[in-house]
Amino acid sequence: MKFSRILAAAATAALLVLSSCEEKEEQLGAASISLDPAEVSLTSEAGATTTVNLTATRQWTVNNTPSWLTVTPNSGEGSNKPQTITLTAKSNPDIDRDANVTFTIGFSDAVLKVHQAGEAGSIADALIYKNDFDKDDAKNNSGWPYLDQSDCWNHEEGNGIEGVKYEYTGMSVRQSGKLSNDASGFSLYAGSGRNKLFFGKTSSFAVKDIALGGKTAFALSFGGQRYGADDKDNTYNPDEFKVYVSVDGIKGVEVPVTFAQGSAPVGNWDLATAKFTVPAGTEKLTVVFKCANLVTSGTGGVYSIDDLQLSVATGGDALDLTNAVSLGLDQSANIPDSDEVTDLATIITKPAGSSVTILNATITAVTTKGYVIGKGDKAIYVYKNADPKLAVGDKVSLIGTFK
Repeated sequence: MKFSRILAAAATAALLVLSSCEEKEEQLGAASISLDPAEVSLTSEAGATTTVNLTATRQWTVNNTPSWLTVTPNSGEGSNKPQTITLTAKSNPDIDRDANVTFTIGFSDAVLKVHQAGEAGSIADALIYKNDFDKDDAKNNSGWPYLDQSDCWNHEEGNGIEGVKYEYTGMSVRQSGKLSNDASGFSLYAGSGRNKLFFGKTSSFAVKDIALGGKTAFALSFGGQRYGADDKDNTYNPDEFKVYVSVDGIKGVEVPVTFAQGSAPVGNWDLATAKFTVPAGTEKLTVVFKCANLVTSGTGGVYSIDDLQLSVATGGDALDLTNAVSLGLDQSANIPDSDEVTDLATIITKPAGSSVTILNATITAVTTKGYVIGKGDKAIYVYKNADPKLAVGDKVSLIGTFK
């Protein structure tokens, strides 16, 4: 009997609580939630704040808050009066960023659009160079085209593209194999797909003279993949596929990359990024990709890239220009138009690694891989690693690295 009375008492208490909640909701009116305003903007400084008014007639919480933003309070009781919500942002040294913060009462939501300015400006402001290599579809007409056979790959954009030039060896543009937009798992990032640039065993690709517009801190990113059908290990290997940046177009510094998924991809596409800073006053940048020391079971190349981009960023280390190496790029465009004849005696005294300009020298001998200028103790061998297609007696002007 006592047990029945306890149950009855508990039931009565539950009924009272339920009735109390129903009475409170009736007093607050119909369930609703709204924000005023529904869009806000914050400056880039740490601690930048703004407020909004939230009217929620039921208990509410906040969802989808990004790590750079604090919402105070982030939950509350229902009320038919506006509640003041404060938003506080962390500093934003990079590009502008946006977030949609959701306030919910469970069955109805109100979304606040939050924009924070970045020190680097908008995406458009920060974009120095971009190429997804998708100007037109590459066509396989008895073989995929080399880069000098089609411009279907040149889809450049950005604030620094005026004056950009390209230099490449053994490079083709393809749509074969798995592409960077592959949805079956071969791509670990949302790539553009369509065309990719494919490297032969000893290929190189250079984007020369990207205008920096007074900026000094950058992020270089690209989709990268290593895939050889006959290779047991297709781990992306930076010892095989090197990335250099150069501030003078002559010598470059190898930059390490990190991948979006953390570790180097194995046969998959992933987005690689390198952050760095250049000396103040640097006007142009050259980016070079080179295959080197490639170990593969096949007869061809195994590396491809897509979605190449250079943007203003922060967090990178200064380039160690003391470790710069010769990139072997064509310097003919930088040779001054002059009738001056360089005294070779002044060149041979320079230390190894020096960049030299030689004007109007006479060729005295030719080999299958280069040629000789000058005679006797003033003779200098110019190594081209290819038939120079020149003859004894020809006049040449050049820029190179003295060894």
